[in-house]
Order: sequence, then C-alpha cells, then structure tokens
Amino acid sequence: HAARPHVIFMPGFFAHFGYYLRLGAYLREHGVELIIPGNLGRNTLGWRESHALLSDAIKADEDTTGVAPVLMGHSKGGADILGVLPDHPKIELAIFASSPLRGASLRALNFYLSLATGEHLLPFDPALLTDRATLDKIMVAVSDHDKIVPAHEAELEGARHTIRAERKSWPDMWHSHTGIAYHIREEVLTAIRGNQARIHAS
Repeated sequence: HAARPHVIFMPGFFAHFGYYLRLGAYLREHGVELIIPGNLGRNTLGWRESHALLSDAIKADEDTTGVAPVLMGHSKGGADILGVLPDHPKIELAIFASSPLRGASLRALNFYLSLATGEHLLPFDPALLTDRATLDKIMVAVSDHDKIVPAHEAELEGARHTIRAERKSWPDMWHSHTGIAYHIREEVLTAIRGNQARIHAS
C-alpha cells in the first residue's frame, strides 16, 4: 500500500514479533503499515547480519513506494537502525524506544553478541551520537521505570524529540522494557503523520 506510510520496525534483542502485535494493530487502524524485515522471528542477529537485513528491507520498500520509510527500533533494534542510518540519507525519521546507545546495557549486549557470533563489532559509529544531521532525524523514547535499558543510557542529547514514558494506567506486564514501544504509540503516530506531511509538501 504505497499510499500508506510505511514503518520498518526492528525488534529488540530476543524479542518475538508477537510482542509488538498491539503496536502493529494500532498503527494499521490509523493507516500505517508496520513491516518487520524478513519476517524476523527473534532478533538474535549479530550486528553485521542485522545491518544487511535492514538495508535490504529499506531498499526494497523504497523501490516499491518511491519514498523512504520511517524506521523504528525497540531496544537492540534502535542500535541496529543507527548502524545503517548513514547509508540511507533519504530516511527522515528514525524512532528508538529504550535503545542501548551507551553504558552497561550496550556493553552487555555487545559482549553477548560477540560470544554468540564471534564478531567483535560496534553496532554504530559513536560519532553519530553527536552528529547534528543524524540527531535531527531521531526521536527517542526513554523511561525511568525501565530496568533493562535505563533512561540515561537511551537518551540522546540533541535528538529531534525525546519522549519520557512514565507509568500511567499500564497493565502490569506493560510496565516493562518491552512495553514501551506500545505505550508511546500516540506520539509515534503523530511523528509518522508529521513525516508524511513533510514528504507530500516537498
């Protein structure tokens, strides 16, 4: 559906795509297609493999629709996206939900992936964390209640927009790190619509 905005979504580490069905349903009800690259079951990919999968998905979607998709990643998925962002300059919006961008959460993830894949790679060039052109494309969501990726490790000073997701009336299971991608759904939809309006205006 080329007329609908497309969001390429990268799941968090070891997260099953089923964790995000409520987010996908919400976006679809509001005219947005959520696409998970390669029907990825669980994101246990090393950085090199995840970057290749994402880049292929972005190119295929651009070839189909003629416009660059929005990118969204939860947890590891955001770090995956940051790694490919410089290779896709037409991307105008990338949304990171509780993504490990620095600190202990990123070190732990890197350590596990190095054991699992034998690769000793960084997920992205650290210079991107202060690159003005990159920061202007990024919206981050953090929560002080997240015990997996603390807010200070997911924040990005200078990002286009930061959402602070706090407890409201979340059911217990959605107080967690995993639930943040769904909890910020209204802000995500607003950002996607704003991006779509910019595309049509240009």
